[in-house]
Amino acid sequence: MHSVYEQGSGHCNEDALLCASPLYAVFDGASCLCGNMYKGASGAWWAANTARSVFADARYADMPLNQLAMRANRAVGAAMRQHGVDTGDPLRVWSASMAAFRVREDVLEYVQIGDSLILCITDKGCFLPAPYHNHDRETLCRWRTLAEQGVRNLRIALHDHICAVRQGMNRTYGVLNGDDRAQDFLHWGTVPLHGVRHVLTFTDGLHLPAESPQDAPDFSALAALVSRQGLHGLHAAVRHAECGDPQCLRYPRFKTHDDIAAVAVTL
Repeated sequence: MHSVYEQGSGHCNEDALLCASPLYAVFDGASCLCGNMYKGASGAWWAANTARSVFADARYADMPLNQLAMRANRAVGAAMRQHGVDTGDPLRVWSASMAAFRVREDVLEYVQIGDSLILCITDKGCFLPAPYHNHDRETLCRWRTLAEQGVRNLRIALHDHICAVRQGMNRTYGVLNGDDRAQDFLHWGTVPLHGVRHVLTFTDGLHLPAESPQDAPDFSALAALVSRQGLHGLHAAVRHAECGDPQCLRYPRFKTHDDIAAVAVTL
């Protein structure tokens, strides 16, 4: 097992990581758009770490992962209420994407919501047990268009659109945010591990930077890097590409370096 847990360009790491064999999980907190802090930490940090605490709780070690995810979802809602968050305002709500798996002999049990992913790598390629939905795709396409037009303060220019996307939590895309509708966006199940060499779970900070956000991510290139150079080789490639584009103009993204939480298990 190898892992990466690294802060990006923000003031703290709003991702969370769990390595508790046979259970592995990553959580990616989404910053609330009002900028509020709670006991010195952002809502994104609280969402990711609250969800992680549920998955890490030994009392739930044998609970099915879909049930564990919904328990984590309720815990995020309870934590917001304890901190006086206005949960009726989507721009103030804490949220996190999540992906987790258990290795059970020759079977992989998994659960996923949002844009944190699980990737199974075989000798012949790779596959995602759960589908990938990029809710930031349209935003980043607009980002690229504005960058080509010479706009430099892109995040401010796209603020209204970013807010509109956030209104779609558990309506057009799924997150853990205390809303029972998260159940509708939860993906879970089992897949046989025959032929699988590596299982990787990761937050979107580990995606290979892409020049054309309208295109589907090339997970085969990511899988090939892991197979040849391991998780840390992939991590180095991502950071190298980002360092060559600090203004996020060639590779549209919200900040130079995103937080990363990732685990790769070799079978």
